[in-house]
Order: sequence, then C-alpha cells, then structure tokens
Amino acid sequence: MAAPKSVSIYTLSHPVTKKVMYVGRTNNPGLRLLKHLSGEASFKVQSWVLELAAQGLAPEMKVVEHVTEDDAASAERIWIGKCRVQGKLLNVSGIGNGERCRDWNGHVRSAGWLKRELKKRAGF
Repeated sequence: MAAPKSVSIYTLSHPVTKKVMYVGRTNNPGLRLLKHLSGEASFKVQSWVLELAAQGLAPEMKVVEHVTEDDAASAERIWIGKCRVQGKLLNVSGIGNGERCRDWNGHVRSAGWLKRELKKRAGF
C-alpha cells in the first residue's frame, strides 16, 4: 500500500513586519509560491502581492506543518484560526478549498465559487 500523500500547510507573511497575512495548503510549496506571485490567488492576495511588489518586496512563505491529504482541510482551518488571532487574514472565506462559505447575499457557496466571482468582479 502506498504511503499517504503529504500536504504542506503554509503561511504567507509580510517580509518586513512578519505578520501572517494568508494561510493555505499545497502539495508543492515552491510551485504554489510562484503561482501566488504570478497572480493565481484570490483578488485580496493578488492585491497584497502587487502592493508589496510596488515596494520592491515579496511575501515570505513558511511551511508550518506537514499532514496527510485526509487531514489537510482540518489542519488548514486550525492554522487559519491560530493566525487569525494576530489580526485579519486575506483568506477569502476563512476555510479551505472545497469548503462552503456564504456570499454577499448570505447564500451558501463553495470557496471556489467565491474565488471565481472575485476574479470576475475585478475584471480578470
């Protein structure tokens, strides 16, 4: 039997203040960071990355935990909760991908739907 697939829970932080701004999960941290830097992220994260870039800065990624694929969603939620104590995060819904959230009108939607809607509204 194959070993369970490992998933990395990571944070993106401000490179100067070190404040955690985003929590995510990925199978490939290096590639995921490149995707964040190239615009494959929520509108809020894209805006923050562009603000940093205008100052000649880039977010810092830190892998905070390695978990199995089965434990990834709950581990991500736990880390979001831990980091939210520091202040507001840029996470779209406060929950991981594949989870449910509420839209602007209170309707239950997937986090993926919300991400797509933000991109449409921003003209991407």
